[in-house]
Amino acid sequence: PPCRVEHPKLLEMQAEGMKIIGVNIRDQEANANQYLTDDGNPFVAVPFDPAGRTSIDWGVTAPPETFIVDGDGVVLFRFAGPLVGSDYEQRFVPALEKALAD
Repeated sequence: PPCRVEHPKLLEMQAEGMKIIGVNIRDQEANANQYLTDDGNPFVAVPFDPAGRTSIDWGVTAPPETFIVDGDGVVLFRFAGPLVGSDYEQRFVPALEKALAD
């Protein structure tokens, strides 16, 4: 459910030209693909990780989590939770704006 809550924001970001990579963690691939077909796919790529190794490697505690990564692959900011609400507005948006300005 939290991933579904942030989905409209991801579609909006994609429409504004943002390149977003999603990682499908511990979901059934067919169900995830159907959801993206039905509700829109904001991602330029969506690797599938049924065992959840990606979440371990990146230290994800509870999806969704969003990482702002620069062109060199350096993580500039990590946001836990769906991209909605005041926390999103007060923490994520300024970090994204800063990353885009640098």
